[in-house]
Amino acid sequence: RVYEIGTGVRIASVSMDMKQGKLDQTNREYDMAINGLGFFKLKRPTGETVYTRSGVFARDKKGYIVDLFGNQLDPVVRVPDNIQSIQVGMDGRIAVVYLGKDAQPRYIGQIKLAVFDNPEKLKALGNNLYKQTESAGQLRMIYPKRKQAGEIMQGFSESSNVNVVDQMMKLVVNQRNFKISTKAF
Repeated sequence: RVYEIGTGVRIASVSMDMKQGKLDQTNREYDMAINGLGFFKLKRPTGETVYTRSGVFARDKKGYIVDLFGNQLDPVVRVPDNIQSIQVGMDGRIAVVYLGKDAQPRYIGQIKLAVFDNPEKLKALGNNLYKQTESAGQLRMIYPKRKQAGEIMQGFSESSNVNVVDQMMKLVVNQRNFKISTKAF
């Protein structure tokens, strides 16, 4: 008789967990977190469109709001040089207060959030960037705090949604199940 032993295993599928992570206060004026559904739409220097939930932003030399890798926020927002402060509302409206002038905020733009039917099906590119796929479903650009889009939290960033303790417990349970199965075999 011939028995097949150790035919191995393979990964059937990998899925992304797009649940929101914990929001951490950074107090940096360009940092923004999404409280709820949606992604920031970014334009790479190559012109390619990508999406992210990482709202760690800064102002580049030309005044544009960019992520850590130089990808511009889309729709593009250019922040003037001579400002005292920038204010981002929960609805994504961006206003600045100019130096030496009256303290009245002046509107300079508004953020829209990208909402997908199946965000778990976006293609991960690394560095918290994602690319739209056909299976991700319809893309809708929605102003924050409307319909299914979340709200913008200025001065916050979103941390990972992974619960390390929970994942370790699942690993231990799977190891024990595997050990019991091999002993039974």
